[in-house]
Amino acid sequence: LGTDIDPQAVEAAIDNAKSNDAPATFVLPKDMPEGTFDIVVANILADVIVPLSAVIGPYLKDDGYFITSGILDVKENDVTDAMKANGFEVIDVVHMNDWVSVIGRKK
Repeated sequence: LGTDIDPQAVEAAIDNAKSNDAPATFVLPKDMPEGTFDIVVANILADVIVPLSAVIGPYLKDDGYFITSGILDVKENDVTDAMKANGFEVIDVVHMNDWVSVIGRKK
């Protein structure tokens, strides 16, 4: 199950899943089912991930993973600090050229 605030991104994800025969569903946030999830993924700049880390926790199960990417390496500490401040244990940081992925687990 995936969501995005951009309707065009949701449509693109639906088309991509169909093209790849992937059993996936994509919806706008207003159509998300209630409940918690094992994994939440955000591939967007740090300036969005930092505030998102403060509000994503209730959507994750205990010990759920918040996987982030699209982070410029100069913003790595901003993201890891925000995750820690918002109840996540940073369990991995992956570097690729000037980009970073940070993986946190809800404590």
